[in-house]
Formats: sequence, structure tokens, C-alpha cells
Amino acid sequence: MKKTFALILVACFALACKTAGPAATSASGSKGAKPPKANPVVVVVDVERIMKEAKLAKGLQEELKTWAEGMQGQLRTRAEEIQKAEAAKSKPAKEIEAQKQELFQMQQMAKQEFQGRQEAAADRMKKAFDPLMRTLAKDNGWDVILNKNEQVTIFASDAIDQTDFVIQSLDAAPAPAPAAPAPEGTPQPKP
Repeated sequence: MKKTFALILVACFALACKTAGPAATSASGSKGAKPPKANPVVVVVDVERIMKEAKLAKGLQEELKTWAEGMQGQLRTRAEEIQKAEAAKSKPAKEIEAQKQELFQMQQMAKQEFQGRQEAAADRMKKAFDPLMRTLAKDNGWDVILNKNEQVTIFASDAIDQTDFVIQSLDAAPAPAPAAPAPEGTPQPKP
């Protein structure tokens, strides 16, 4: 679960980095290429570490974990009830089969709900992270921000690693609003 969440967030960051650069101009509307900056400022951040250490990321992971544990508890309880009824032969076989089918459907709905919650969490993180990165780049004169762990980064000195600064800034920034509640009929953990 954590690995999937981290992969989603890393993918969102990678997408944001690709789309955050200056918009390309068409050849017909272009006034010529902008001359390269004499000394571009390149910084490196460790996105995986940010996704593990930033308060917002930890909070989102905890929300997902809490929901998943609650749902697993509900499903486990339901499965145990079916097993007990089956062992005691207290219900007709057709009724037990119907309950098994209902449990299977609940499991499928829970998987879909969890995926939706993961996507919503990744979106919340992206909404906080993308504007923050643009602001930090502007305020600090950064021209390029690289993800330290991407394969395209051949070398990154620790002297240019700005991960700690980004984590502190993200922790200090207001968190985006939580996603809207799930529509009625979707599985919810018991309080």
C-alpha cells in the first residue's frame, strides 16, 4: 500500500516537473530562442524522501492506512460470520453462497474505493507540492529542479540537495482541503 502510494506521488511529481517548465512556442510565433542563462541554478530534491518525511505525505498515508485497516476489519468480520454459519450449517447453502457473493462484491468495491482514495491523496499532495516548487524556484533563483532518484540524474552533489528545505517548506504550508466524502453506497469503515 505504501509503495503504491509513493509510486503514485512520484509519478505525479514527475508529471508536474515535465509540465512545469516554460510553455513551448510554435516556430511561426517564436521570436527566436531565448539565450541560455550563463550560470543556471540546478537543485536536486529527493522526492521519495519528501513523500516519506513531509507532514502532509505522512498524514495522507495515515488516512489511507486507517481507512484500509477499518475496511479490512469489516471484511474479516463478515467472512468470519459466513464461515461460522457454514460450519454450523445454521443457514441454507443458497443463503451462504449469496453471502459469499456479497462479500466478494464488498471486497471489489473496497479495492475500487481504496484506489480512488489513493488518487485523491496523490492529487492533494500534487496540489500542495506543485505550486510550492514553483514558488521556491522563483524565490530562490532555481532554474532546474531534479528528482535525485530519477534515472535521468547522472550525478547530484549533496551540496545542491534541497530536500530538507522543501520538506520544511511543505510542512509549513497550509494543507489542501480533504477530498469530498465518498458517494453513498460505498463501503466506509466503522468508527
